[in-house]
Amino acid sequence: MYAKLAPKGKAAILMPNGATTSNTEDDRKVRKAMLEAGKVDAIIDLPDKMFSNTGISVQCWILNKAKVDTDVLFINATKLGTMISRKLRKFEDSEIDLIAETYHKYKNDEGYENKLGFCNKASLEEIKEKDYSLNPGRYVGVDNSNQLSEEELNEQLKQTATELFTLMDESKELEEKVREILKNEIK
Repeated sequence: MYAKLAPKGKAAILMPNGATTSNTEDDRKVRKAMLEAGKVDAIIDLPDKMFSNTGISVQCWILNKAKVDTDVLFINATKLGTMISRKLRKFEDSEIDLIAETYHKYKNDEGYENKLGFCNKASLEEIKEKDYSLNPGRYVGVDNSNQLSEEELNEQLKQTATELFTLMDESKELEEKVREILKNEIK
């Protein structure tokens, strides 16, 4: 695909996840050559079930023959999308806009910022340190900011247990009332 591009051409190619991390010598050599030549613009990790003909997740590689640097934008979009059937997921327009806007900000150097768990611009040196792996998860990290601390979790557990005990007591009272009503109906 890359060889078929015009001198300033771009291509977005869907690849299986394994292509970004395959350790076979030939695959690694191809990734290394493309990265060192600065022709990989971005790798976007897509969620599973995005395509009706396969349930596996894939990655979108954006290649650019006119690119002049060796930085790569990594986007992890695996948490995006809405299931529209048991077998198919679809991006909302706002999610497509988010991915496109992130890419365009990165390309145009206009207000792009790394976002933990979603996107990260990595240098060739960082990619070399990870043995030329192009798996976005290795670069964007994990955003744990919305996870509860142990204290918060324990407090929520106590509140939930209290609510459950209250509901169980109410359930017993209601059960007794229903029994009384049924006994009176039978007599």
